[in-house]
Amino acid sequence: MSHFAKAKKILAGLVLILVVASCNLLDPPEQIPAWIRIEPFVLEPNPDLIEGSLSAKIEHAYVAVGGELLGIVNVPATVPVLLEGTQPITIDPVVEANGSVYFLRIYPFYQRYTTEVTLRPDETVVVTPRTRYRDDARFALIEDFENGQTLFTLDRDQDSETNLIPSGTDVFEGSASGYIHLTADHPTIEVATAPEFDLLDGGKIFLELNYRTPDVDVLFGLIGKQGNQLFATYNYGIRAKDTWNKIYFDLTDDVLASQFDEGYKLAIFATLEGSEKSEARIWLDNIKIVHF
Repeated sequence: MSHFAKAKKILAGLVLILVVASCNLLDPPEQIPAWIRIEPFVLEPNPDLIEGSLSAKIEHAYVAVGGELLGIVNVPATVPVLLEGTQPITIDPVVEANGSVYFLRIYPFYQRYTTEVTLRPDETVVVTPRTRYRDDARFALIEDFENGQTLFTLDRDQDSETNLIPSGTDVFEGSASGYIHLTADHPTIEVATAPEFDLLDGGKIFLELNYRTPDVDVLFGLIGKQGNQLFATYNYGIRAKDTWNKIYFDLTDDVLASQFDEGYKLAIFATLEGSEKSEARIWLDNIKIVHF
């Protein structure tokens, strides 16, 4: 073989090496992720609080692994992570404020869950986050209808036949739930708590409740007291739903904007007027006002 032919062969080999090297730089091999399976939250009791029911609806979580935010995920979820070894993980419980997926909020009264996981490529680690009400959570109202009485005794519709009463029929949990029955002759209820609640602590304020209302929508509102006058606003509502559900209403902005320093009452309103229904049944349970 001539010197010229040998030179051409060596040059071709060098070109091939450079091409392969450049391809590896432009298209490096993909990193194999580890996987984290996040199970639904478990709400546990806080022994230092009188907190009522442990009913919860935590369908989303805000996740960070190794200091890197993964964002909000639906739970249960399996998420990929490009990290290895022992890593810290934090998971915040997220709820649909005002019953809307467009208002996902880290629920301020539930504790953050923290732990460590050991991550290996192409392996799955299962995490079951646990939470409870924070030690500094305060409950202005807990109404579970278990003692045979109710705090909702302020009759605002002037109809003695429409009431929110404890009932043992179709109970959500325990021995009783709150029950309302509307008819064509008695189509409207507007009732409020007799006691007033001081909510002006400057922190977050939420209303929680379980409900089943197969026949009619229901509105919830705040009644503020100033002097001898009561001012009512109904800014929160639930749509008719045939099965038991849980909802969280964020009352913070309304309370801070209104500033009724003589206290607030919680009110409920529902009516058959304007509908084709001849009667309606409403069940409510575990009504709470939680604040800092």
